[in-house]
Amino acid sequence: CVALAMAAGFGLGALLGVPFQAVNPIIVFTLLGVSVDDMIIIVAAFERTPAWLPVERRLSESLAISGSTITVTSFTSATVFFTAFFVDFPALSNFCVPAGFCVMAVYMLQVTFFGACLTLDTHRRDAGRADCLPCHVPESDEAAAYCL
Repeated sequence: CVALAMAAGFGLGALLGVPFQAVNPIIVFTLLGVSVDDMIIIVAAFERTPAWLPVERRLSESLAISGSTITVTSFTSATVFFTAFFVDFPALSNFCVPAGFCVMAVYMLQVTFFGACLTLDTHRRDAGRADCLPCHVPESDEAAAYCL
């Protein structure tokens, strides 16, 4: 999600004429923090839903529970970055504007792409397939314990 968000954020910044600076790749550390935080919140809400529900319903309920938290943190972070656009220090504004776009891209990817990946992973786990080689189904019960 982070690499896609950086591509989207820097691309949107370049489209709007914001120059790329050598310090801009440092944004990856902020995006990792925001992205991992959002993932933990979504997965924690997903794990609290009843396992007997269909996976799609579980994802829907977990996003309903965690959506407000993720939205507030992402929009707050993006607003802080976008506010730096008005600072009369070009290096800072040229860093913060793409960072704001990247944070918004992380938000969109968490709600869409990560949710889809979580659904696919849950289907894999329910089928008893290995995590590194999902096309292989372990033969013994002991081996199946390692598929979680």
